[in-house]
Amino acid sequence: MWLHMPSTDSDARSAEEHATAAAGRSPFSRRGSARRGELLDAAVRVIGRVGARSVRVEDVAMEANVSTPLVYYYFENRTELMAEAFRHANLHLLASHGDDEGLDGRERVLRRLLRDIGDDRETTQAWVLWSELAGAAVFDESLREPINEGYRAWVDQIASLIRVGQQDGSIAGSVEADRAAETLTSMMDGLSTRSILGGLTVQRAEELAAECVERVLCPRPG
Repeated sequence: MWLHMPSTDSDARSAEEHATAAAGRSPFSRRGSARRGELLDAAVRVIGRVGARSVRVEDVAMEANVSTPLVYYYFENRTELMAEAFRHANLHLLASHGDDEGLDGRERVLRRLLRDIGDDRETTQAWVLWSELAGAAVFDESLREPINEGYRAWVDQIASLIRVGQQDGSIAGSVEADRAAETLTSMMDGLSTRSILGGLTVQRAEELAAECVERVLCPRPG
């Protein structure tokens, strides 16, 4: 159950909304604001609870304890809000590298891929968001580019780690980094889905992921 803010906070937010609207800031200034980030965080939480196709702008406003017009100030429509929520969450995931100190490129590839398998809350929420928006994009073409953009960013990150491994000698130079990254991320898409749904245990999914990495990246040189 959602709770509204106390009246004093609500009044303060209302005053802020009037000031924001009166300021007539450019779309660029809206794009980088802290308030916009809060609204995107709220949208991610709502999508995780009710699914992408059931989200209403009013639900996001209620989650963020703001008025619906304020959401429309930062986002032109529901589609833009949904697309930007996915980009926002995906950037956060890509930036969460964990502690890679002391690991070579090959080990970093596996570590990054295994982050998408797990039964912890953060992994589950990330999977729910991704799968919900991917499912919604089947019926809404305007959401397809953000999803494909997310896939490309993921592939690029893995390809970069593969090149790190080629530089430090842990991955053979004959491996085509981009092609290998496409293969590995496609494989992880299936493994993470099955592990989250309980079709595979986390341990078994991790074992299969490690085997795929060895096959795709070829044996470690030397």
